[in-house]
Amino acid sequence: MAARELLSARYAQALFALSRDQRLVDKVQADLDEFANLLETTELPKLFLHPNVQRDVKKALVDKVGVGFSALTLDFFKLLIDKRREAAAKGIIRLYKGLASAERGEVYASVVSARKLASKEATELSARLGGGNKKVLIDERVETSLLGGMIVRVGNKIYDGSVAGRLSRLKHHLTQAQVRITEVKDIAP
Repeated sequence: MAARELLSARYAQALFALSRDQRLVDKVQADLDEFANLLETTELPKLFLHPNVQRDVKKALVDKVGVGFSALTLDFFKLLIDKRREAAAKGIIRLYKGLASAERGEVYASVVSARKLASKEATELSARLGGGNKKVLIDERVETSLLGGMIVRVGNKIYDGSVAGRLSRLKHHLTQAQVRITEVKDIAP
């Protein structure tokens, strides 16, 4: 696990523990989801993530966009600002979401596909991943470089059914076969 991922995991676990103790897991998740949406759809990242913007300006910004957020969520974002950990916000939000889902008995799956999944495809994938007894929440992202297929990540398991992944594995097998042929030629008299 990379250092940034480890750092994000620690912050997410701490926030989750506090929100569970205060019985605010769902509220904090809703706040985090709204903040993540703001990071994706507005100019917020230009100020929130910029290292030259003063901390008090960032805190005022959090207060302004966080109207309706729980005090715990607002304090958490202000802590990130104080510790200069704003860049970890997206990772923390993603990991918190996974912890909250696990608490509710849900499985969180990240799906990267070459095209947007149809509703029926997403439902079928959810049913297969859940095995019929777990609710699977799918976070879908489109990445056209996959050429076709999808990559599914559930917890620590990754299922790569993408065309790009298959081509990469085929290339690896072919180069291994070529290396073996070269080795045999070198051994033969």
